[in-house]
Amino acid sequence: MSVSKLVMTGLAVISGMSCAASQAGVERPMTPIVSISSPMPAPEWALKERELLDINAKVIELNAKTFTLPNGYVRGKYDTQGKNAQHPHGVFTLMYKWPLIYALGGDSSIKDQWWRVWRAGLDQMTEQGFCTNEFLTCHDANHMGQGYEGFFMSALAMSDDPEYRRLALKFASFYDGQGTLVQNYDPKTKTMKSILSGGRGAVEKKEQFDPKVTNFWLPDTDYAYEGPASLIYTCLTTNAFLLTGDEHYRTMTVDYVNAWRDRCKANGGIMPTNVNRDGSIPEDWWAGILGWDRPTARFGGLLVVLSGPNAGWSNGLLLTGDTSYYDNWRMLGDTLWKHRYIDDNGTVLGVPGGINAAGFNDYTWGDFKHGGLYSTILANTYLASMKQADLDRINERSMLTGATTYSDDFEAGHEAEWFAYLQGKNPTWPVEYITKQLEQAKSSFELVKQAAAKGVDPELPSSPSGGACGSLVNAMTGGVMPRWQGQLLITRFFYLDPERKRPGISEDCAALVEKLADDSATLVLVNTSSGKEHTVIVQGGAYGEHQILSVKPDGGKSVPVNGRTFTVKIAPGAGQRLVVSMKRYANTPKITHPWAL
Repeated sequence: MSVSKLVMTGLAVISGMSCAASQAGVERPMTPIVSISSPMPAPEWALKERELLDINAKVIELNAKTFTLPNGYVRGKYDTQGKNAQHPHGVFTLMYKWPLIYALGGDSSIKDQWWRVWRAGLDQMTEQGFCTNEFLTCHDANHMGQGYEGFFMSALAMSDDPEYRRLALKFASFYDGQGTLVQNYDPKTKTMKSILSGGRGAVEKKEQFDPKVTNFWLPDTDYAYEGPASLIYTCLTTNAFLLTGDEHYRTMTVDYVNAWRDRCKANGGIMPTNVNRDGSIPEDWWAGILGWDRPTARFGGLLVVLSGPNAGWSNGLLLTGDTSYYDNWRMLGDTLWKHRYIDDNGTVLGVPGGINAAGFNDYTWGDFKHGGLYSTILANTYLASMKQADLDRINERSMLTGATTYSDDFEAGHEAEWFAYLQGKNPTWPVEYITKQLEQAKSSFELVKQAAAKGVDPELPSSPSGGACGSLVNAMTGGVMPRWQGQLLITRFFYLDPERKRPGISEDCAALVEKLADDSATLVLVNTSSGKEHTVIVQGGAYGEHQILSVKPDGGKSVPVNGRTFTVKIAPGAGQRLVVSMKRYANTPKITHPWAL
């Protein structure tokens, strides 16, 4: 049996890197190439990964055909109430996974469908008066995040598209403290000017409130205060940095995230949801329209409170490499666990989801169980720190996870089962979870077919129907599924396809992260094709933030890399286990493609 070997093209490898002349005569970096030729019958998980990517493309195509017109406009109208109508952010929520599925390796038609529908939706909403300056006129950050999560993910899918880049930088300027067209952020106080903001600006005065575009909230109310959901807007400014490298975006984002970290620490590790415009914390810190004291059905409590910090802490980590942002998450997790609800038999039934003047409350609320939410706190904290104590918390408190509307529709809350697999305790997890998501995707396909059969303008679904990919994020990249309310992709690996010059794993190939450690990860790469060799570029993190030190194939010698990426050539029907040594968050993150250098 042959084993993997290092193939050096051009010049000899020096410090893990070689150089080759470009067509223009300028030298450019070339990563080491690991050649895999060891035969490996395609594992079941690999075949199911490919099947899930394929069926997602079919689901997305049917969604686009069923719910949109040939010009991309949504059938019916955007609206804030009524049958066959959707609030503008809601339609984009239904398809927020599309660019991520493409970036993982889904069919190129997915990106085309996404951009056609999203861009047409922007035009349609503008015609109907819901957008100003090409951005939703006004809303709270939680719902803005739901509407723009797909747009955040598009930076990975189409970073070289001029129109996408134009819009990404324009939108970021609304929240960066310097843009002159619209400005919602005050860099002096490090607060947003209002809990409601958008393309028209912040609602700082009652008379600026427009019920047509902000129907969830009431007029004659003071909205000139700050809340943690606004951290979602750091996805706009972080993306702007990833696309341009302009230090202004990084400085502004880190300053704002640090201000919220300080507020959280000052409040005993619990995120205040009501902060004065000068940045001070009032006595009723648990209040606010997205506050701890609001029922989840009215857009408050744990579900909403977690949305902003989940984005902010991960963006702070990405931009600085500082894992201490998650100290607050750890403190919150411990505090909620301290106040958990235990029945007479000693069974833990839940953690509190609300806080008011009387203390902690709201231990359960229908299909959205707090357990799934709580699991994401522990998972994100451990993946940031990679400390054994944080893994111990997951193992100790795993009874708070399970299948819920939250975990199934939005693909989070299953992390305990995944971490058991990474520890060697749940070997069937990859096949079981990917199979479950295959069933979800097939069910979604059938539901959309039924909707299409009802008439010319089928009613839009009330939950995401555009595919499933949480299992792929876990298994392929070693990361957690980004929250649908707004979060960038935080992973251990990302894949680029040099054959088709696009993001995502190469055709016929599959990847599985088997183990994660602070300074290494074990990765299996497989070519399921029996007749075609494929090349995959493996990148350290979605944005090249991890420095890859070396790669050691099973049965082979360690290959020095010392860079963001390495290239793998996989023979037909071959596969290999690779131990990848790395230094996490050592690099300045950016979105670049080797073929564009």
